[in-house]
Amino acid sequence: DEINGTLVHKINNAKASDKFIFIRPGERNVAMKRIADIIFRAKDELWLIDSYFTDKGSGLHQMTDWLRLIVNSAAASKNIVFYCNNESKALNATQLDNYMKADPVIQDAMAAPQNSELHLIQTKTAIHDRFLIIRNGDEYMGLAIGTSFNSLNSNHYCIHTLAHKEA
Repeated sequence: DEINGTLVHKINNAKASDKFIFIRPGERNVAMKRIADIIFRAKDELWLIDSYFTDKGSGLHQMTDWLRLIVNSAAASKNIVFYCNNESKALNATQLDNYMKADPVIQDAMAAPQNSELHLIQTKTAIHDRFLIIRNGDEYMGLAIGTSFNSLNSNHYCIHTLAHKEA
């Protein structure tokens, strides 16, 4: 079909910009680089908002990678916002806290005085979009991410950079 062919051609030739990047399946490293850059810029606050962050299965391995990056960020306050309505499918806040305590890499990082403030915030309803927002002084910036942090390698999605007024 001509329309699908044109669309596929445009998707395959999409170029990254400073504000927008299109990610294809298998390009997890491209996404991780963009996201990790924001995580390591955080000084005062870091907010990761992803309702499906604690989903069990292969998502737990991805979650562990992100947790390790977050606890090693310089942000004074780190906040993870997620949703769990079925404990057979996702970790709740207590289970996530216990999971983190069982990981020696996370525990070593959390033992450092600058890494002691990590808040796990379980919502009562899902927030569809995924965000990473940081605050440094009076400046905010962040990312809007079109898929869950635990499925960065398996979907087509976009990452949008959010400037101060957007974040």
